Amino acid sequence: MKARPYLKFSRDNEYWLDEYADFCAHRDGLEPDFYRWVQWHLDKQFSEVASYARSKGVALKGDLPIGISADSADAFWHPELFNLDSTAGAPPDYFSRDGQNWGFPTYNWDEMAKDDYAWWKARLRKMSEYFDAYRIDHILGFFRIWEIPVDKGSGLYGHFNPALPYSVQEIKEMHLPFEGLFHEDPRHPGMYQPLITPHSQSLPQWQQEVFGALYNDFFYHRHDDFWKRNAEKKLPALLCASGMLACGEDLGMVPACVPDVMNHEKILSLKMRGMQNEGSWDYLSVCATSSHDMETLRMQCDHDPEPWEVRNML
Repeated sequence: MKARPYLKFSRDNEYWLDEYADFCAHRDGLEPDFYRWVQWHLDKQFSEVASYARSKGVALKGDLPIGISADSADAFWHPELFNLDSTAGAPPDYFSRDGQNWGFPTYNWDEMAKDDYAWWKARLRKMSEYFDAYRIDHILGFFRIWEIPVDKGSGLYGHFNPALPYSVQEIKEMHLPFEGLFHEDPRHPGMYQPLITPHSQSLPQWQQEVFGALYNDFFYHRHDDFWKRNAEKKLPALLCASGMLACGEDLGMVPACVPDVMNHEKILSLKMRGMQNEGSWDYLSVCATSSHDMETLRMQCDHDPEPWEVRNML
């Protein structure tokens, strides 16, 4: 444990290694040095693989998850960086009628901005020791996140954060009821967001039309400039932290402002067969037949496809 390479690794990585080792030791009842030793060996092995790949002209692409576990060293030592009262997820869509709840806390971006996103920059610099490119998981989360109260299980109970909710006065002026149509924004007490699955069928026709226009504006137009400015505060600082090529996973309920920001920042988009108009795929994009959330190409067929069928699908 006193070998010079081990000591150098421990010094170079103390900004995260000490907290991680102490957290694991407290959790498991072992000595912190054991976890430092394990991480040292993992670093050696991964560095050797990355070096060999680069010597053969092969680039490695890593993954930057959108969230961290609430039971993690980061959440334990830096709870101020996270909204531990909420979890991240996705609103209902074609693939999930109840939406998704991923179970990890959302980010307190205001707190992270105080030191110019140092936590994110440190992660990316460390990743760049092994990877040449990285996928930004759920890049939409850098614009806004679908946030669910921690005591709720379903994505149906979520709301956008940040958002531009409506005041009580605005809703009253539209002569709309609150019950079944709106819920209070936890980040802005006294302000309201429309429910993602409202109960509006029993309303008079004129109220259905008024609420329908509000709903469409809120979920698809109202936040475009707001979310664009929100992402423009964060993404440039993160992208400058390393020399890795950034690729954004931009599938799902994509706000209209997302492609413009990604193009401006030279972030590659993800194009998936069956999810976009194949004829409009951009040059700066990563194209794939499926993702880890989807069936493989073979499973997408109801039979073993012939070579010509695969070519047509692609």
